Amino acid sequence: MPTEYIANAHKRHNGGIIRKTTAGRWVAEINRDNKRRRASFDKISKAKSWIDKETSRRGDQGKDAFTLNRPQLMDAADAIHKLRTGGRKESLCNAVDFFLKHHPATDDRLTVEECLTRYETEMKTPSDGGTPARPESIRNKRKRLTAFLTLHGERDVREITQADIDTWAKSFAHLAPRTQVNRKAELQSVLNFAEGILPEFKNTVCTIKQKKKKGGSPAEILTPEIVEIMLRKLEEKYPPRYAVTFALMNFAGIRPAELTRPDNPLTWESIRLDKGKIYVHAHTAKTGDWRDVPIFENLAAWLKRYPGKGRISPSDSRFREARSVALKAAGLDHWPHDGARHSFGTYAGELHGLHKAAGWMGHTGGLSVFQAHYKGRATPEQAKAFFNIKPTPAKSGTVIQMEVGA
Repeated sequence: MPTEYIANAHKRHNGGIIRKTTAGRWVAEINRDNKRRRASFDKISKAKSWIDKETSRRGDQGKDAFTLNRPQLMDAADAIHKLRTGGRKESLCNAVDFFLKHHPATDDRLTVEECLTRYETEMKTPSDGGTPARPESIRNKRKRLTAFLTLHGERDVREITQADIDTWAKSFAHLAPRTQVNRKAELQSVLNFAEGILPEFKNTVCTIKQKKKKGGSPAEILTPEIVEIMLRKLEEKYPPRYAVTFALMNFAGIRPAELTRPDNPLTWESIRLDKGKIYVHAHTAKTGDWRDVPIFENLAAWLKRYPGKGRISPSDSRFREARSVALKAAGLDHWPHDGARHSFGTYAGELHGLHKAAGWMGHTGGLSVFQAHYKGRATPEQAKAFFNIKPTPAKSGTVIQMEVGA
């Protein structure tokens, strides 16, 4: 988790540096053997003591060199000679590190399962005072690593090889390239975390360099006709919350996860018809950033036609099943990735400008990326037709029951 530090509030101490976080913690940092070590404390005195201890330990190791007996010196000389005659440029220290990595002591084991468990604890309550991860993010990390844990969960992290990674990767080779990279990145974060637990360990088997995106490809969107057919099917076949959920995704750009997530989903209390706004709070938003979205005239009609209390959306699995039925009614055989949200960005951007649309959607990338996805994808006439889709008029004498979310 990212840690925010107070500007100009750092102190140098005994070869190290101490920074104060915005959460009131003191983070001590020291470089040792070209490796950065860092620890967090609630008091600056503890941070200073930690740096003093680390510096003293390094000094004591230097003094030990003068106490080596002749057999020990000869043993070191022989080891260095073997490295040189073997055509290796590594130092004796590198050779020892390699040995320790692949031959851990039995009382110093750190299994992949244990490492992940400790990482999950760190994600929940960061020791450096950073922002806790969402429960959903923690659950998803373990879920995506289930296959790897089944194969190697009881093995020491230092025993994991590149061949193990490659074999595991074959189990999700059928997924999209971007998804494959993300899956490996989940494991990389766990192995990187192990580096902070085992000073001699270095993750060299799962290192992924994320490529920065340059622009983006045009988004696949839904036509107004398709959206209307799907909404009519949801109205006809399912409880009101299904149609309202789909309407919010299309006409307000709300992310599916922000509606269907099991914890902290968007609720009716966040919809203020009196103010003409939908307030997506930080604990609900995917990016963790608060935003508000205007309620357009046609969306207001949906919200007034099918009012409710508490949770708005059904569970993710139930909504997906219903969406598949509606999709089939519209004559489509697959759901475009983020089809509803992309449709909102395209049509809202056409009518109100891409800059406003990006803000309403909580878009975190640059405007150039947003333009590459949504600019020029629809005509003004199509956009007006999209935002003119309203619910089926109530029949005379019909009373719509207020639906209470589970």
